[in-house]
Amino acid sequence: MASSPPARTRVFISYSHTDAEFLQRLQVHLAPEVRNKRVDLWDDTKIMPGEKWKSETNSALQTAKVAVLLVSADYLASEFIEHNELAPLLSAVESERVTILPVLLKPCHYNNTPLEAFQFVNKPLVPLLAMKEAEREETWMRVAEAITEALNTPFAPTDLSAHVPALQHTQGSQPYQVIQDRFRQALLPGPSPTKHQPRITSSPWLLSSIIIVGIFLLSLGVAWFLIQLGKIPQPWSSVLATVFPIISSIGGLMLNKYSREFFLDIFKKIKQSDSGPLDLPPAFNSPSTITLSRGEEIQLEITELPARTEKATSYNDVFLFNEHLINPQEFFGRKQERITLLGRSRRGSSTSIIGPRRIGKTWLIEYLIQVAPDQLGPGYRVGYLNATMPRCDTVSGVTEAALESLGVRIWPRETSLNLKVLEAATKKLQEHNLIPILCIDEFEGFSNQAEFNLPFFRGLRAISDEGLCLVIASKRTLLSIVGNDGHTSGFFNIFEACLLKPFDEKDTREFIQIKGEQAKFSEQERTLLLKYGQQGELQWYPLRLQLAGKMLLDDKNAGSCRPNEPDYQRSFTTRLEEKYQAVVEAQ
Repeated sequence: MASSPPARTRVFISYSHTDAEFLQRLQVHLAPEVRNKRVDLWDDTKIMPGEKWKSETNSALQTAKVAVLLVSADYLASEFIEHNELAPLLSAVESERVTILPVLLKPCHYNNTPLEAFQFVNKPLVPLLAMKEAEREETWMRVAEAITEALNTPFAPTDLSAHVPALQHTQGSQPYQVIQDRFRQALLPGPSPTKHQPRITSSPWLLSSIIIVGIFLLSLGVAWFLIQLGKIPQPWSSVLATVFPIISSIGGLMLNKYSREFFLDIFKKIKQSDSGPLDLPPAFNSPSTITLSRGEEIQLEITELPARTEKATSYNDVFLFNEHLINPQEFFGRKQERITLLGRSRRGSSTSIIGPRRIGKTWLIEYLIQVAPDQLGPGYRVGYLNATMPRCDTVSGVTEAALESLGVRIWPRETSLNLKVLEAATKKLQEHNLIPILCIDEFEGFSNQAEFNLPFFRGLRAISDEGLCLVIASKRTLLSIVGNDGHTSGFFNIFEACLLKPFDEKDTREFIQIKGEQAKFSEQERTLLLKYGQQGELQWYPLRLQLAGKMLLDDKNAGSCRPNEPDYQRSFTTRLEEKYQAVVEAQ
C-alpha cells in the first residue's frame, strides 16, 4: 500500500546567502508566531552540524505549505536554488496548492522567469533596498500576515490579491496576461502615492485628446471666420485654413502637461548611448517654479549625472599617498563603519563621520559615492561638497553647490539662494523616486556664525526630516563645531556617529598582504612596512601606511632598498618622519 504524502504545514524560506541580512529581519517578524507554535518556519540555518543538508532541504520542501522567496539578482543567478528549491516549489503550486509569496529585495530582471506570473508582496513593486526603514518593516509585516492567512486557508491561493490590493490575476496566469493586467491597472485611478511610490494617473491620453481636439476645432473656426470676412485673399485663405489649426494643435500638444512628458520620454529613448548627458530644451522639461522671499522666481530641473569611471591600479601606483580614492577596491578596513554608513544611507538616515585629521574620513565618503550605484541602487542621488570651498562661505553658495552635486539645475543662475530652494529640490527628487544623500566634508568650514546660525541648522534639520539624508565628516563632534545654537536646533538628534580610529593589527596585516603582493614585496620588505607604518602602541594610521609603502616601493624600483642594513633603516625612518609630519601638520 502506497504511503500518503507528508502533510504540508511548514513555511519554507528560499533565499541567497548573499541576502542573509533580509532573512534575519523576516525571522524577527515571525518570531512571535514561531514561539507560540503557530508557524513552523524552516530555512537552511535550521540544518544542524552532521545532518545531511540535501535530505533536510528536500524534507522541508515536501512539507511546505507556504514558500517565501527572497528575490534578488543573486537569487536568480543561483543554479542550486533554481533546480533544487524553485523547481519543486513551482511544481507543487498546481498539484498541492502551495502558496508562493515572492518578496523583491533588490532590483533584478525577473520578468522573463517563472516568478513573473506571481504577485509580489511589495506594494507597489519597489525593492526593499530602495525603501526607508518604516516602509521595509511594513512590508515584512505584510509578509507575516500573508503567511498566517495562507496557513489558515484550506486551499491557499498563489497570489496576494487578498493581501495586497494591486495587480489582479488568476492562478496559473501566463506572462502576457500579467503584462496586460499591469497595463490596465496603470490606467485606473488609484490611491494617493506616497513620496517613494510612483504616481499613477487616470488615463492622461483622454484628457490630452480632448484638449487637442478642442484647440483644433477652435483654430479651424477662427480661420473660417477670417476667410468669410474677406480679410485673407486666395490662395492664402486655403493655406491658412489647413495650416493654422495644425500649428495650433501642435502648440497645444507641447503645452499640455501629459503630452510634454510623452515627448520627454521619446527624447530620452532616441538619445544615443555615447551622446553624453541629455540636454533637452526647456519646452520639453517639467521644471518646478519656486518663489523666494524677495519675490524672485527660480526654476528647478532634474538632470542626468555623468557616469563615474573607476581608475585601474598599476604597478607604479600601488600606494595612494595623499590622493583621492580611485576605486572601492582600494578601501581597506572600516568594515563596521561601512556597514553602518551604507545601512543608514539606504534607509535615508543621517550619519556623522568623526576622526582626527588624515584618518580617512574623505575616503569613507568617496567609498560611499563609488559603491552607491551597486550597493544602494538607482533610486539614490549622492552629492558631495567640501565646506571649506570658497563658494561655501555663504548659505547661498552651499545651496548652489549642493544642488549642483545632486544633479538639480537652477535658473537664473545669478539668483541668491537659500535653504528653501534645497527643500524644494529634495521634494522634486523624491517626486522622481530619488532619495538625495548630501555628503558634507570638512564640516568645520561652517564657522561663519553670521551665516551658519540657529535658523540655518534648524532649516537643515527640517529638510532632513523631509527626506534629505546627510553624511557629515569632521574632526570634532558637531556640538563642539556649531555650539549651543546647533544644540537647541535639534540638529544632533538625527545623526549616528561613526568614530574613525587607526587600523588595528588585523586590518593592517590585510592591507600589507594585498599591497605587498601588488608591489611584489619580499617578506622582509613587508615586515619593514608593518614596522614603519606603526605609530603608537598597536596603532597604524592609513596615511602613514600608504606613505611608508610608497617610499619602500620607490626605493625598490630605484635599486636602493636595503632592508638588512642598519644605515638604510635609520635613513628611511628619518625621511618617513619628515614627509609624514609635513603633511599632517600642514592640514
